[in-house]
Amino acid sequence: YQKADQALYRAKHSGKNRVVFFRDNLTETQSHTLTAPDPFGAPDTALAALAPERLKLLIVDDRKDQLALLSNILQEDYELLSAASWEAGLALLRGAETPVSAVLLRLSMAGMSGLTVLTAMQNDPALAAIPVVAVSSFAEAELSLKAVELGATDFISLPLEARVVKTRVRSAIHRLETEDLRAQNRFLIMQKSEEVRHQNELRYLAEHDPLTHICN
Repeated sequence: YQKADQALYRAKHSGKNRVVFFRDNLTETQSHTLTAPDPFGAPDTALAALAPERLKLLIVDDRKDQLALLSNILQEDYELLSAASWEAGLALLRGAETPVSAVLLRLSMAGMSGLTVLTAMQNDPALAAIPVVAVSSFAEAELSLKAVELGATDFISLPLEARVVKTRVRSAIHRLETEDLRAQNRFLIMQKSEEVRHQNELRYLAEHDPLTHICN
């Protein structure tokens, strides 16, 4: 208790905003001044490292004006990748260091169809679960429905409206996250059921004779 009293006494008389370290071999009080962070100084790199990364989107469109418009709508909320062809789009999807959260896919492109990308994604187990929001003109309604049949999560009709684009993309990502959570819950329930079954088997073996199966 004497040592604790000495440490408490020195802490009380060392001033505010100071931390006192007390050890058996310490003959003099050592203290470290705690300085408050400067609110106008450089950002804390540790806090910056803890900041959540933005979700990544891929836009596949061969028209520069539409690509620029989609980028302007979404760049504040997402990290964006872009491709002007389905080959380049698939290469970015497969080579991305972090997973792409959703794809905005122009269905009608010069000399190619966005449906080719959808088919390739559905045939690739690593890409099949990525939500795809198809982009097409109002006159291409049949093409949009075909895209949904091939696995697209949703579609947007031209001309583009910022609020609609943001809502459809957010909804597509949320739907995938919800499905992932449900799958995880189903797995946890199955795992718990297996644990309970195993515990019941062990309890039965402990309480019954292994030869006669009569309760001990």
